[in-house]
Amino acid sequence: MGKASRDKREADRRQKIAAQRAAARRAQARRRVLIAVGSVLAVLAIVITFVVVKVESKPGTAPVASNGPTGAALASVVRDVTTIPASVLDQVGAGQISRSSIGAVNPQGAPRS
Repeated sequence: MGKASRDKREADRRQKIAAQRAAARRAQARRRVLIAVGSVLAVLAIVITFVVVKVESKPGTAPVASNGPTGAALASVVRDVTTIPASVLDQVGAGQISRSSIGAVNPQGAPRS
């Protein structure tokens, strides 16, 4: 094997390696472009979906959530809850509270004996 044939094989190997590296660079560039285009398309699809949903939804079709009674009904509920009839007060009486009944529960929440 002479020096010329060895130099030729080495040159062929270098050309193959250079060709492989160039192909890898092209593939990497292609992947980057595909990722960028795919991302843009995904965002556009989401935006278009939101626009279509907004256009297709008709105002006033959703049921209005009730937050409870209003107006006269609210006044009636408040009056019923806060007013104690005189007959109930007469049955209960004035009542008493002693100093010992204030602390009738120990710190764990159980009744004191």
